[in-house]
Amino acid sequence: MSDTKSIFVGLNETLIYTDLEGKLKDDPGVSKIVINGNVYSVKLRPGASKLLKGLRKKGEVYLLTKTASDYALAMSNKFGFDFDKERIFDRDYIQDWKNKKLDIPIGENYLIDDLPYAYNFKKISFLKQLGVVKYIKVNPYNGSANEDMSSEDVKDILKEI
Repeated sequence: MSDTKSIFVGLNETLIYTDLEGKLKDDPGVSKIVINGNVYSVKLRPGASKLLKGLRKKGEVYLLTKTASDYALAMSNKFGFDFDKERIFDRDYIQDWKNKKLDIPIGENYLIDDLPYAYNFKKISFLKQLGVVKYIKVNPYNGSANEDMSSEDVKDILKEI
């Protein structure tokens, strides 16, 4: 087993919020992002960039999302998350988790996501090929100011890794 820390972070409701219902249409913090002709209204979670910066000091950070890779890459580029294609594991990996292999050293593994543990069976099962997965649940972000990731929240997450 290596000393490597592999940290996987969810995208929607963890780092960003994509408003599919138009409830944030008048919010100045919403960005319009066009992917394959579809327009998405997306809001960056305050504190998300600080979290990623802190996580990168702790280990290797990857995006693990149930979205398509082009969507995930577009969000990463728009919000400066700095995930290249090789660090994004999309819905194809999660849906076919029994047949997808990770070329990542076995070590300490973390998953940071907004969903309850029981709802993340496929993500966790996919990651278990690397060994034990420590699950860190964050509160879901739905674009509201009271759902920001505070400096204290970030510190608490970083302490767990």
